[in-house]
Amino acid sequence: MFGLIIFGSLIGVVCNIGVGQQQVPEPHTGYRRFGQELLSKLANCLAFVMGYLYIKKKGKLASSEEAPVVVIAPHFSFMDGIFCVAIGHLTYISRDENNHVPIFGHMVRLLQPISVKRSKRSAKEETVKEILRRARAKGRWSNICVFPEGTTTNGQSLITFKPGAFLAGVPVQPVIFRYPKDAIAWTWIAPPTYENYLVLSIPFTITRAAVCSLF
Repeated sequence: MFGLIIFGSLIGVVCNIGVGQQQVPEPHTGYRRFGQELLSKLANCLAFVMGYLYIKKKGKLASSEEAPVVVIAPHFSFMDGIFCVAIGHLTYISRDENNHVPIFGHMVRLLQPISVKRSKRSAKEETVKEILRRARAKGRWSNICVFPEGTTTNGQSLITFKPGAFLAGVPVQPVIFRYPKDAIAWTWIAPPTYENYLVLSIPFTITRAAVCSLF
């Protein structure tokens, strides 16, 4: 698992060379776009070694021109982010701090998320503005992945959606991730992080499968 993460980080380092902090970012092309596709394949491999032998897809991911926004609910697990990258390169919303996390930050920046600087008072307005810009770009950007609940839950029911995913007035595609019964939710009162990874690696996890329903 850690070998895959290091490899993904190296891809990010190489592809991010020469990329500055653009005020108005443009979608990657050429070898950087190829690097994004590699990270998508890598996410599938990472899910596999973490116990999910396969990701069963029901339906088809629409093109970003057909449905610029993909709404995913419920937001259940940290695996949601990995599956978002695995099912196809999706642009997503991420706090700005994630761009600077050692090792992982290189991959995050390559995927060109909509970064939210939560310390800024205008962060909410800027995030909505960038969602609108990308959603109305007529297919130039990848689909924007949004968790409309705005937080994680135990996956037993949906909570009230926030309006951000729908403000652009463009078609949206609903997506559901279904996990096996033994999967660990973010809301679980958990032991330290390293113990979570031990739980994920025990033998029974090799029977796991995730179902991705693309309506």
